[in-house]
Amino acid sequence: MEGELRPRMEFRDGYKTIKPAGAESVLIFSQRSRLGISYASNLYTTHISIQDVRVWGEEPLNSNQINIALHEAWVEFNASTDFKIKIGRQVLKYDNERLIASTNWNQIGAKHDAIKFSYKAKGWEVDFVGAVNQSGNSLFKSPYLIFDQLYKNLGVAWIKKDWHNFSIANLSIVEGLREDANNTTIHHRFTSGIVTVGNIKNTHIEGRLFYQGGRTNNGIAVSAHWINLELNQKLNEFNSITGGVDAYSGNESPDTNYGDDHAFDILYGGKHKLNGLMDYFTGPKSTKGMGLTDLYVKYNTRLGHKMLLGLDYHYFKTQGDFMIDNVAYKSYLGSEIDISCSIKISSEINITNIFGLMMPSKSMAVIREGNTSNTDTGFYFTTMLTFKPVFFKD
Repeated sequence: MEGELRPRMEFRDGYKTIKPAGAESVLIFSQRSRLGISYASNLYTTHISIQDVRVWGEEPLNSNQINIALHEAWVEFNASTDFKIKIGRQVLKYDNERLIASTNWNQIGAKHDAIKFSYKAKGWEVDFVGAVNQSGNSLFKSPYLIFDQLYKNLGVAWIKKDWHNFSIANLSIVEGLREDANNTTIHHRFTSGIVTVGNIKNTHIEGRLFYQGGRTNNGIAVSAHWINLELNQKLNEFNSITGGVDAYSGNESPDTNYGDDHAFDILYGGKHKLNGLMDYFTGPKSTKGMGLTDLYVKYNTRLGHKMLLGLDYHYFKTQGDFMIDNVAYKSYLGSEIDISCSIKISSEINITNIFGLMMPSKSMAVIREGNTSNTDTGFYFTTMLTFKPVFFKD
């Protein structure tokens, strides 16, 4: 039996988007509280967890509003030493969590009602995941009412082969997407790509190439891609530097498709871990479908074994220059600087601090605000306590 208490304070003054004229900064506290129970035998492992997520002050003192929700509830059967079957509400995460993730920074987190078949042996790691969703306990085929928030059907395949200093993997995701809440038409979108990871002495290299096709939930044909290349150099025992490029294809004009939609969608991936800690770019809508290129450099230093400091720089741009109302704009969107500090007090207690600066360009302003006059620098600061006590363990 284990718990998690995660209160977080955030000072937002241009977090996620440019602060509109006349708006004021805000100080906000939120908290996630979880309680989980796990049990394992030779035949199976099971886990059930509940959580309460809230913003401080969002309900009256005498309120009896119930916020407790089921986060995970699954059982995993050991069919053999190498083969397992997991059924129930569970967290799915693969690779660097760009396409399917636990979204752990979000206080609520992400979970899927699914069945997973897993095989792991002799350097191979193979997962197949399937899910079929309904709006309720229907007797006949009916429209899926939350079509704009979640897939109707899902299939995931993860196949990875590991060698001593190199691995190659394929991640494929197929979604069945309902068109709207008034009919039962299903469109299928697929995303598939290769992930390679290599180590040469103190150098770590990762490369990704993904293609996205099929159709969106409203029937528009998709043809998009994502390219990622990252190199990490370990300077010594305590210092490392990382450089990379993250490129997502997009359309030539804002919210406009000429034929296929070329805006790559990150699906159910993490929206905080990559492309800056101020969360400006969380999918195609962040750039009105014009794609994104993120050129970044990160420096990490460890002070002893308790503290990790990070300094990140991001250079953001769309896939090309663009026009809005017959006015030409450059592709450069802005730059972000993030300073992070993680302090490990004990095995149960950790403190995370982040300070971020976003320096938007006129192109960013016209995309987000509809004009070029507001290019004020955005500020963000957060400090978060993560306390994960183990109440009982046998």
